[in-house]
Amino acid sequence: MRKGFTLLELIIVLAIALVCFLIVLGMYISQSKLYTNESDISELQTINSIAQEAISGTIEQGMEIIETRTINGIPYTSDSNTIIVKLPAYNASKQIINGIYDYVVFDFDSENSKIISNTEIGTGSARLPSEKMIADFAGALNFRYNDTVWSSVNNIEIVIVTKKEVGGVEREERTFKTVQLKNKQIY
Repeated sequence: MRKGFTLLELIIVLAIALVCFLIVLGMYISQSKLYTNESDISELQTINSIAQEAISGTIEQGMEIIETRTINGIPYTSDSNTIIVKLPAYNASKQIINGIYDYVVFDFDSENSKIISNTEIGTGSARLPSEKMIADFAGALNFRYNDTVWSSVNNIEIVIVTKKEVGGVEREERTFKTVQLKNKQIY
């Protein structure tokens, strides 16, 4: 009677185990790449959605679109990539302060691929003056206005594009939304 395995039998078993291990490893690496790609795409969609809601929510509160204004020391002009919104100021009790206004600008910083907002508050306003990044990985921020006369603008189409390399390919997410100034004053 023979005890143990021959060298050939051990080599065959090790070869089969190695093949199985390589198959499982390949599946793991493939699934890991797929998860990373899906995670990056989800991140782009989330960034885009949050930016769209922040911008459209502020514009909807607006009274009018302003052509030019210096906000917190930085000059801005409303155009296809920038919008300056005049908002009614409110106090800590959320009551509108008559004759006092806050101004918010949304601007596309193409050099750094970011969308930023800059807020200037009126006297007594409960809003906080700030400059914030609204979105990273920005590829574009576009505004289309329903009129060429700034005081007549009351509908704005917002287009946000975010871009990121995903799996070696540049992936792009776009959102479109049309908003209306809800506090538009009639002149």
